[in-house]
Amino acid sequence: MGDVLTRIVSPEIEKHARMRMALGRTALSLAAEGGNVQQIRTLVQSGADVNELNRSTSTALMYAACNGKRDCVKELCSAGASVNLQTEHGITALMLAARNGHPDCMQELVLAGADVNSQTAEGFTALMYAAGSGGENCLKELLSSGCDVNRENEKGVTALMIAAEQGKTQCVKTLVAAGAVTDHADGAGFTALMVAAQNAQPYCVKQLVALGAQVNRPNRARGSALMFAAQFGNEQCVKELLAAGATVEHAPSESPGLSGHDDPEAEFTALMLAAQNGHTRCVKMLLENGAAINRANTGGFTPLMLSAANGHEDCLKTLVEKQADLNKENLKGMTVLDLAMANEHEQCAEELVKAGAKTAEKNK
Repeated sequence: MGDVLTRIVSPEIEKHARMRMALGRTALSLAAEGGNVQQIRTLVQSGADVNELNRSTSTALMYAACNGKRDCVKELCSAGASVNLQTEHGITALMLAARNGHPDCMQELVLAGADVNSQTAEGFTALMYAAGSGGENCLKELLSSGCDVNRENEKGVTALMIAAEQGKTQCVKTLVAAGAVTDHADGAGFTALMVAAQNAQPYCVKQLVALGAQVNRPNRARGSALMFAAQFGNEQCVKELLAAGATVEHAPSESPGLSGHDDPEAEFTALMLAAQNGHTRCVKMLLENGAAINRANTGGFTPLMLSAANGHEDCLKTLVEKQADLNKENLKGMTVLDLAMANEHEQCAEELVKAGAKTAEKNK
């Protein structure tokens, strides 16, 4: 290969190329990455193997597809490059083109026989990569080529769920129009709506609701989209879900038929989760929509106790102003003031004393 390289490039380029090849790159992959069709043609005519792998187990075709070099993709396919070769992780040239937004390269690869449903070692497809990067044209190319819109990876995740997680609203719409199951659940019972709510993607939440997603459907741990949005303080998602009819008093124990969960948080409501994590605006929205301020979980913890135990002074003030019970005890006989003091949250304790809260001992 060294003699071939010397015959076709200038000394300066040869020096650079040799340095790259020392790192495990082939001359053909360098030409493909740079979009040099003539150099590819010369190398192939001189005996270069179009399917030779470099150190990272990638081929020249993969570099061309990844970098959007359509003419190079076409030239390599014509020279006999295998379109379905995979890296050690199962990545194909089609996946690279999809991930990097090159629908023209994808078209050439599909025409050359690329498998649109090929999966990586972890089960990812080209469609999933396109959905995650927001490549609308890439999505359409794959869908028109007959890919499986509901193919799952090893964790049960679909392209729709990935699009929702990344906030690719138009991709969500396109996938559902192509037959993606809106309420498909992964191995943990998460749906696209839950994923969007958890990852602060309000536009996707709104789009999925409009497309018929079940707002109050629980996952396997019995959590709802509203609970995830509240837990992570995703205010706009909370707002969209409440407007769509999400049940503020949904708690995991009210969702029979699913496998149980030993974590005390499995009995939390959205308000409890918001209070525990210090999301004051979410707390206010939930209270305005009828959330029970003094409801306790299985351990007897109320939203006020959870905010105090975790030192969230602003949440605590909001709950006190809304007349939360100051002297209710949990199952261990501790009041909210006991919890604030036990966890050394002095500011919270001061606010509670000012409001009239007592320790359990003084409560008797």
